[in-house]
Parts: sequence; C-alpha cells; structure tokens
Amino acid sequence: MKLLIVHNRLGLGGIETQILQLLPIMIRCGVEVDVLLIRGIANESIRNQFDEYSNIFCLRKWEALPCFQTTSVSDQYDVIYCTGWRALLHGVRLKQRNNLRATVSFGVYHPREFCIPNSSRYHMFLKRLLRRIPAGNAAFLLREFADEHEAVLGIDYSSSQVLSLGIDLKRYDNLERNACRRRIVGVARIVNFKTYLFHMADVIRALVDSGHDYEFHLYGYGDLESELRSKITGLNLQDRYFIHGRVDYSQLPAIFQGAFMSIGEGASLVEASAAGVPSLLAIESNQEASTYGFFHEQKDFNLGSVDHAKSKTPILSDILRLGGLAENEYQEACERSRQRAGCFSIDKVANGFLEFLSRVMPHDTALTKTELLLDALESAKWALVGSTGFESAPRVRYMRKL
Repeated sequence: MKLLIVHNRLGLGGIETQILQLLPIMIRCGVEVDVLLIRGIANESIRNQFDEYSNIFCLRKWEALPCFQTTSVSDQYDVIYCTGWRALLHGVRLKQRNNLRATVSFGVYHPREFCIPNSSRYHMFLKRLLRRIPAGNAAFLLREFADEHEAVLGIDYSSSQVLSLGIDLKRYDNLERNACRRRIVGVARIVNFKTYLFHMADVIRALVDSGHDYEFHLYGYGDLESELRSKITGLNLQDRYFIHGRVDYSQLPAIFQGAFMSIGEGASLVEASAAGVPSLLAIESNQEASTYGFFHEQKDFNLGSVDHAKSKTPILSDILRLGGLAENEYQEACERSRQRAGCFSIDKVANGFLEFLSRVMPHDTALTKTELLLDALESAKWALVGSTGFESAPRVRYMRKL
C-alpha cells in the first residue's frame, strides 16, 4: 500500500508524535508513506525523524488555500489520510485536481476539530462536505470525539474507527527516576482550550502562600504565551512557574525523570504516566482549577474531554494528597501510572490503523467553485479578525461552552 498523509504543519504536537511512532510499524508491514505539509516545518528535529521513514513534501506558500493549489501528484497512492479540517480540504482538492484513484480519509485528533460554530456559513459547508464522505473513512482518536461531532454536525459516526492514542512504551523501560518532591511538570501548547495552564498559576500561588514548596515547569509554547507570562508576573511567580518553550520529543524522558508529578491531557498525559510520573487528568476548556483526579485512578479512556458524569476535585487538593503520601505509597502510585499507560501501546493502535486503511471506501467527493470561493473569503475574514486581537471562528471552536 502507498499512503499519502496530508498534515498542516510539522511541529512537536500530539498528532506528529502519534504518526511518528506509527511510521516504523507501517514500514515493517509494507506500507510506503509520503507526507505532504500545508504550512511547512516548525521543528527540524521532528523533520529529521520523519525523514527516516517517509518522503516529505511541502506546498508552496501561496498554496495555503485549496483554491490556489497547483501541486501535481502522480497517481501512485492508494489512500490519502488527512489529519484534520484544513488537511481534508487539501486532500480532497489534491485528488480532484490530479484525478487520483486514491481514496480520501481523515483522522480527528481533537473533540471539536470540525465543529466550526453553527452560526457560520462555513459550518454548513463542512457539514455538506463531511456528508459526502463515508463515515467509515473517518477515524477518531476517542469515541467521545465521534460523539461530539455527531452531536454538532448531525452525522452518524457509529461505524467510524476509534484509534485510541498510542505511545512507544519501550522508550521508558530503562528510565531511572529521581523525583524532586517540589517539581510539577506539564508538556503542552499554550492555547485557549488548555485553560489548566492558567489555573496552575493560581494553584501554585495558593500552595506557596500556605507554606508548601512547589514549582511548576511548563514545556511548550503557543499563541497565549505572552498572556500567561503576564499572569505569572502579576502573581509574582517568576521563581515558581517556569515556561521552558519548545522541546524535542526525544527530551521527554529527561523532563519526566525528575518530576514529582505532572498535569496534562492527551499524549503528554500518557507519556508522563509511562515514565512512572503520577499525572493529573486536566479538563479541556475547564473554567475552574479542578481535575478528574489522577490518571492511574481512572477506569475509562478519557484523556481530558469533558464528561459531566465524572466528578471533579480541586487541583490543589489532589497535589496535596499526593504530596502527603509516604515514600512507599508514592512509589506504588508511580508503578500504577506505568501500568495504566500500558493500555496505550502504539502496537495496538498500529493494528487498528492498518485495519482502518484497508477498509476505507472509494468516493468521488470534490469541492465546487462556490465552496472554494467560500473557503477563501472566510479564511481572509478570519485572518483579518485574528489580526485585530479577536477570536476567529476556527479558534473559538476549540473552546467548549460548559
């Protein structure tokens, strides 16, 4: 099988690390992989790792919108796999322009990836487009993601593949932990729906004010970094809340090696647990400093999605609960964290992904001139709105109204 993965931009994120870990397994199973990037490369280290297993191509800058796409692709691919909303538009357009025999499919790695606010004309456009693609050609990271899209778009995704999240557990086999009792870590992009990063400033301030010696070390970057730094400064936490910026995927074991605990969602939550770090399950778009508790105490596969059936506890009280454990009790929590991460082996995910690719259904979905024009006009409007400091519809979609 020859596979073309269409992705927005190559950086250090959950989608990239998931695909990177799938690549060697797919190669061993006889799948040839090329990667087409819409907005280029943001992390050269990740690029070098992708280069080991795939050919990487980039659209030119003026091709950022599907209506301006001119790239030619030979008719050699069996499946085009698109990793989100913008990637799907380009994948459909690529097949249409080049008259490819390849079948277009897509993956959903965020609970609201295609959920543009329904007051938008773009919402109706996406709904029409998705209705033209067989539900079996959609793969969701979690069942909750499929349920959310069903509710917002009114499309039945009960027959869609649920991939789950997978990591390479072996990379932590020989990690010797040396936990510093005051060190809490997080690995995340600083974006609007990761509200817990802002809540952690309040939590650390409260802990320090009550006489507890804790620090929070955040590894990541994002659009809201300056806003977060302003909050840290306003709370006088410059010596307690540290933002370390971009990191390479290869650095994660070293980051987790000295951590007492972590807080996060998605891939970083599982990675920390695999390293034996007790990890709090953060909640997307949460408007309060609360959590669903420690990941090793969970019975389901929730990785940070809103679940109104689950009870919340204050982040501060969970930190103090872990901090109050005796050393043998803490080591038991570390071991339970490793065991919990074992449910997310990349080998299990790879089997499901290969099965998904083998049964995608052919379809003749194409973008009309009207749809291409709508996409171009709406994109220009969103860029203008974003330049004035307001939130555009694509950015707002990630924030769930609770």
